[in-house]
Amino acid sequence: MAHVIEAGPHPNIVIMHVIGNTTSIDMDINTELGLNKGQPVYLLVDLSNMTLGLPENFLNDARHSAIVQPNMIHAAIYVHSSLIKSIVSMIVRITYQNSKLSIHDQYDQALAQLQKLVKEAGL
Repeated sequence: MAHVIEAGPHPNIVIMHVIGNTTSIDMDINTELGLNKGQPVYLLVDLSNMTLGLPENFLNDARHSAIVQPNMIHAAIYVHSSLIKSIVSMIVRITYQNSKLSIHDQYDQALAQLQKLVKEAGL
C-alpha cells in the first residue's frame, strides 16, 4: 500500500500519508477520502515519505484525481523534497487548481492552513 488515510482533527479534514512510490490506485481515492458524500473535504497530503516512482499515465490521471472533484475544497501539501515540490507545481498547472492547493515545508503549517480554512467556512 502506498498511502494511508486517517481522520483529521476536524470532521471535514482528512490526512493522507503517501509512502514510497505512488501507484495508479493512489490517484483514484475519491471514495476513501469521502468525496462522494456531498460534504466539503479539506485534505492534508503528507509527501514526506514519498519516493519519486510515479505510475504510467501519471499526468493524465492527475487531471481526474481527487483535487479536481467539487467536494475537495483545499489540499495542503506537506513536502520537503524540491523535486517533488516541482512535480506538485506541475500538477497544479495542468489541472488549473491553483486556488485549491497549497505547498508547505512543515506539517504543522499545512494543518494550520486547513484549520483556518475550515474555520473561515464556518464548519
